[in-house]
Amino acid sequence: MEVPGSALLLDADAPEVLIPTRSRDLQVCFGCPGTGRARAVVICTRADDPDTDELSVRLAAAGVALVRIDIDRPCDADLHWDGRELLIELGERRFEPAVVWLRHFAAAALPTAGLEACAAQHAREQWAAWCVNLAPLPHAAVVNAGARTFDAPNRVAQLAYAEARGLSTPQSVVTCDPAAALAALAGDGDLLVKAIGPHYVELPAGRARSLLPRRVSRAEFARAGRQSAPLLVQHYVAHEHELRVFCVAGRTFAFRVVKPAPDAYGRDPDAVSVAACELDGATAAQLAGFMADAGLEIGAIDLLSTPDGYVFLEVNASGSWAWFEQRTGSTLVSDAISGELVSLHGVRR
Repeated sequence: MEVPGSALLLDADAPEVLIPTRSRDLQVCFGCPGTGRARAVVICTRADDPDTDELSVRLAAAGVALVRIDIDRPCDADLHWDGRELLIELGERRFEPAVVWLRHFAAAALPTAGLEACAAQHAREQWAAWCVNLAPLPHAAVVNAGARTFDAPNRVAQLAYAEARGLSTPQSVVTCDPAAALAALAGDGDLLVKAIGPHYVELPAGRARSLLPRRVSRAEFARAGRQSAPLLVQHYVAHEHELRVFCVAGRTFAFRVVKPAPDAYGRDPDAVSVAACELDGATAAQLAGFMADAGLEIGAIDLLSTPDGYVFLEVNASGSWAWFEQRTGSTLVSDAISGELVSLHGVRR
């Protein structure tokens, strides 16, 4: 077996960030509305999730309890099955999960300092299982049932779902071998190299190194050597601008994005221009159909705007909308998502 070589996306100057573990969630800090037993929206994520922080405020204003389980904070929530129903016991209160949303609950974020390797892996696996136990509850509405625990449906399946709805997609190869990708992707234009899984590596917990998409020439890619992990390799698609489209229960909210390079979000966010925009009805209908096919109610879709129409890149089932709203002064996405959660919370199944 050939020994794997480099990791192209883990270059030496890849941005690293320290992810805070102090909660800013209103209901975590001051308690959920009401007393005694209550129906609740349950979100499994991590402490640094400003989108969920905003939802917590809006849900509290609507009188809806949010039970937030953060993978990187100590958790005393217990699951109780009494023979008829599953309840979450947290402190002195019990909550009936009415809505469940698994967001950024990644096992790699679990603090395991002081544990030996086997115990640390055991803790990560069991907390991942704890979270998944909430997902198929028969009496709870599950947001994004088609997503994995902390990511969207796999990126190759996304392309197939998009093509089935008439959306253009870039030809793609998943491989560890640059030579295989070069042979499959004919032509002489540049390539786009992306992670096939999460967009960062977290080791140790709380320290994340970004895996940013890279535009590379064919000659540069040929010199990369066999990779230690598979890459998603695509033809680079020339475009006028990008669209980030947030889809919420069949509704779409679009933002026009202009950035100097594919990795600008991570390396130079101030160089990224964002403006709210309108999406034509035909494309909105295609995206709504795509979301339904993929089993997603809420997601962030990236499109490229080209002279020949839009090209679908990917959907992120846990994509952040707070950054886009802060840059544009809009609250439409927050309004729509909080409204959808309140609506789902009110429906008994």
